[in-house]
Amino acid sequence: MTVKTYPKVALQTVAATFRPGHTHSKEILEVAAHYALQWAKDGWGGYISPNGVFLATPTLTLEEAQQSISPLLDVIQGMGGQVKDKIMTTHYGFMDFVRFSTRNHVSTGAEYAMSSRLITEDVFMSKHGKEDLVKAIMTASSYVDNWTVSLSVPYGFEPSETSLTPAFYNSPWMVYYTSPVTPGISRQETLLKYSAVGKATNYLRFLTPDSGAYYAQADRSEPQFDAAFWGQNYKRLLEIKHAYDPKNIMRSWQSVGWAGPTSDPRSTCHTRARLQIVRCDRWCR
Repeated sequence: MTVKTYPKVALQTVAATFRPGHTHSKEILEVAAHYALQWAKDGWGGYISPNGVFLATPTLTLEEAQQSISPLLDVIQGMGGQVKDKIMTTHYGFMDFVRFSTRNHVSTGAEYAMSSRLITEDVFMSKHGKEDLVKAIMTASSYVDNWTVSLSVPYGFEPSETSLTPAFYNSPWMVYYTSPVTPGISRQETLLKYSAVGKATNYLRFLTPDSGAYYAQADRSEPQFDAAFWGQNYKRLLEIKHAYDPKNIMRSWQSVGWAGPTSDPRSTCHTRARLQIVRCDRWCR
């Protein structure tokens, strides 16, 4: 194993918590959407959720960071929230600081119904686009247990030779929804959980038709999964797949070369459930 070292970098970090609620969430999202492109240029990464915020940037000084993020902190403090900021030059204590704002974090090993959507920069370039985005997230939040805005995307970097959809490099945000699938719930309740996150994401799919999703945090019945996960890269990936695996031995649900739920006998354990979810996502109201 080899390790590449880099010069020490100081991270300007801020964590905040606030009382969950529709009004608070809407105010936070409105400010975040308004400053999304500027914060991306300032190097901020992290997440925003219904009751907590954690953000960090390696490119600003303390004074610059405070000025950049002050509109968000002013809103949080105005609603009685708690804010902590810290300069970090080592990973020690990092998770303790993050946990301050992760009261409803996703537990390791737990099953969650999940769906995601990349939010491309064009959405943030108009007043109506930002308003529609906030409305879409807030409307969808009535279907799911939790939403998260992730700012930790490679926005602004030159696209590299990776399989990810190029939309990643053009998206300041990724929004994802989660609902816990707790042990012991009925099959029908499980179906409703997976249906709910897919239905919630439909608002964002409509708003960002040329965007995509992150494979590891995607709707299990993602429509047009090839375009959503890999975009224009899919054609080349399929060529590689056929060259090195012509008999399609290496296959899985919605992977490169996947031909649908009825194409693989190994999918029969969940085919019926997934097909029901797709139908509900598309046509249930």
